[in-house]
Amino acid sequence: MIVYVDIPKNPEAFLWRPAPNMTRIEDAVGSAIAWPANKVELEKIRESQDVGNASSPSSVSTRSNKKCKLLDVDGSREIVAEGRWSSSDPNQVVHFIPLGPNAMRVWVDIAKVPSASLWRQSSELQTIEDAFGTTVAWPADKVIMS
Repeated sequence: MIVYVDIPKNPEAFLWRPAPNMTRIEDAVGSAIAWPANKVELEKIRESQDVGNASSPSSVSTRSNKKCKLLDVDGSREIVAEGRWSSSDPNQVVHFIPLGPNAMRVWVDIAKVPSASLWRQSSELQTIEDAFGTTVAWPADKVIMS
């Protein structure tokens, strides 16, 4: 599950999926992170609270919650994952590598084919299953917007 860290109850707690610049909850304040769904307690948000305010990152626009489907990069046209569009900005960095032209940054929310290869692999991420709950770069022509 992807959660937004607003106010940590235990700032020193370690993240479930740490990143090079984020290892504790306090490091993730103001960020969206992956967290086990069975360990999330939802709180009701009052209508007066502004969830999507102007202080959000410029790379995230009104399309950021736009659902999408990722097609296998091998050309089979099989849907390997479902997720949400994040950015098409070629300067946007995904796992320390600029996105580049004709690519999109997407959140992987559902792994339909967990063993499917990622378009851009790293030492930690090789398959769709590895990328669950994080963002990946994907060829724009292999993303179907819902």
